[in-house]
Order: sequence, then structure tokens, then C-alpha cells
Amino acid sequence: YDDFFKQGITAFVLKPVQDETPQGMLRRLILDNDQRLRRYRQIFYDLGAQPIKQMVATHGDMQGNILLSADGGMHLIDWDEAELAPAERDLWFLSNLPGFMRGYTAVRRGFAPEPSALLHGALKAWIEGLAMQATAIIDGRGDALAHLDHLIHRRFSAERLERIDTAIAKFDLE
Repeated sequence: YDDFFKQGITAFVLKPVQDETPQGMLRRLILDNDQRLRRYRQIFYDLGAQPIKQMVATHGDMQGNILLSADGGMHLIDWDEAELAPAERDLWFLSNLPGFMRGYTAVRRGFAPEPSALLHGALKAWIEGLAMQATAIIDGRGDALAHLDHLIHRRFSAERLERIDTAIAKFDLE
């Protein structure tokens, strides 16, 4: 998604779109968060330059893609974002739930999530989601208002931003 930030988002913001269309509202959202976008992108790249201890098969979008069968089995679906990556790529979303993390580390003996890898996973998901949703709005694909709503209420929600900013502050990365 680097091209999106280097060319797509920059070119889009430079366009004089200032109306109440989804594109105009997206432009304002991006401009209002310009410093945060630049900061998150830089920290994402800085963390990504660190050596990776172990790569595993990751899902990339686990939350919301778990089905429970009648016999109590659990099944992960929608593997289109799967890749080899640190386990923290999937764990960041649930890492604020102590019970989940205790259960996970009990099953995977000897594993301790790396906080910087959890932050990298959170930033990766945030940046990718922003790029996908914004590109759909810019290109006029699908329901632009639904994509904009997703950005405003999920990617740019105060809770999500606070969680990322708190994690960044722990590392004194700025």
C-alpha cells in the first residue's frame, strides 16, 4: 500500500474536492489526520525493519471470520489475506483481552508476544484497511458512503486511535 500513500493519497488530497460527496468528506478526513497518517506510516516501516523471530501462517482478518459448527467446532473462513508473518499479526486485535492471551500462550508453550510486533500488526491492519476503503471511495467502487462510514467509525474511531497511540507511546518511537 506504499504506492497509495506516495501517489494515490497525495494526488487525491491535492484535488480541489471540497463538497459533501463521499470523496469530499474523505479528503477532509485525510487532511484532518495528515500528521497521524505520516506518523503511523513511518513507525510501521521502522518496526518492519526489525528482525523477525519466527514466521507462521497468519489469517490477517480473523475477527468476524470464525464460524462455530453445531458440534462445537471452530472454523476460520475467508483466507484471502493469509500470509507468512509473525503470529502477532493476528494476535494484536485480541491482545487487550488478558483471558485470550493467557489461553493462547498456554496452548503455545514458550511463546511470548513481542509488543513491537503487536504494534506493527495493528498498524499494518490499520494502514491496509484505510488504503482499501479510501481507494474504493476514490474509484467509486461499491457503496462509497458505507466505505466512508467504516473509515470514520472503525479506522478513525477514538478508541482505535487511542489504542494505537498508547502502544506507540510505550515505545517512545517519536
